[in-house]
Amino acid sequence: MTGTNDDEMTVLVPVEVLDGEQVPAALIDVLASVRVVLLGYHAIPDQTAPEQARAEFGEQARAELNDLVTAFRDAGVAVEARFVFTPDPTQTFERVALEEESDAILLPNPAPSVDRILVPLSEDINVDRITAVTAMLTSDSDVTVTLTHVAPSEEERARGERLLDEATKSLVGKGVAAAAIDREVTVSETPIKAITEVASDDTDLVIIGESRPSVRELVFGEPSERIAGRTLAPVLVVRRLPIIEEESDAPDDAS
Repeated sequence: MTGTNDDEMTVLVPVEVLDGEQVPAALIDVLASVRVVLLGYHAIPDQTAPEQARAEFGEQARAELNDLVTAFRDAGVAVEARFVFTPDPTQTFERVALEEESDAILLPNPAPSVDRILVPLSEDINVDRITAVTAMLTSDSDVTVTLTHVAPSEEERARGERLLDEATKSLVGKGVAAAAIDREVTVSETPIKAITEVASDDTDLVIIGESRPSVRELVFGEPSERIAGRTLAPVLVVRRLPIIEEESDAPDDAS
């Protein structure tokens, strides 16, 4: 893990506070075992100076963010808060994730409860890292974890089963009860569609590894962002290692 010690995990939670975006109480409870960096943000036009936005909206934004911080602290979560006005939220999320050594980024969607977690796995992500995050979030709970892999053909199904074998052993080794783990290999040439179809069936949270962007992903967005846009469940994106190379955007924190 990349937190400040081997037992600590940091999750970055970006929230568009001026648009009224909230973090559901069920998700706050799930994050009780980790360090949370709550990143309040507001997107501004390229031509708008952050100083101008702070003068106009800064007091309201801080008040909204403080209310969220209180909700996290009341739930026993170790939370720190930052606020930014930024013309490029995605780049800012990446920069702050780097600065805070975040292990994962939460893309909030409504979550009345968190009873079933879906964990899509592929061979280009670090299975041990994904299972470490999953195990930490599900410790001391009755959550069911469903491991899933989308194979491109029937001939590749066996490789997917071996991948899920590896992930299951890793979760059990990290303290997750074997009885709480379900697994499913599906065959599809459209993995994002297949994952969102599975996620639509009573999934409360999706935990997915960050992939190294292909040309298609640079055009159409990271798989995690596309899944978050197609499912009602929140998505927790576990960052790859090493964490992204530092971007060259100018600091935009409202300090």
